[in-house]
Amino acid sequence: YSELYQKLLEETPNIVGRVRERLADVAFRAVPQNEDSASRYRNDREIHRRIFWGIASCREIHNLMRTESGYFFVGSQKVTVHRAEMILGNRNMTNNVAVAPGTIVDITGQGVTVATRSQGEYVVIRSVRIGSRTLGSDRWVGAHKLSVGRILG
Repeated sequence: YSELYQKLLEETPNIVGRVRERLADVAFRAVPQNEDSASRYRNDREIHRRIFWGIASCREIHNLMRTESGYFFVGSQKVTVHRAEMILGNRNMTNNVAVAPGTIVDITGQGVTVATRSQGEYVVIRSVRIGSRTLGSDRWVGAHKLSVGRILG
């Protein structure tokens, strides 16, 4: 969310200027929207923010994590992703080893690397929120006794 919000702040003056120019252009004619190809906002529910490791692609998971509202479970504990990034390849995943989506494949000082259903694509979770507390990956790993091979739910 914060990444998208910053981009919005940077682009708003440019967008407002372009809209002002377009509205002032007497040759401009509005084009009706094609209702057959229009998209609609769906009512967002909490389940839409849950990370389903085995269903979503790595890109979809990463995009959900970027909203800072994507979540999964460790046991019965709800864990919301605060900061994460998508990476290609991982030092522990050589020789085409395949693991279940949601499996922790690496833990470093940089974060917790989790396999996705997309072969060779991973997310590195840098920090999480549990309740109202934000934890860096090192504190999260210690608090939940996470280890390589654990599958996140």
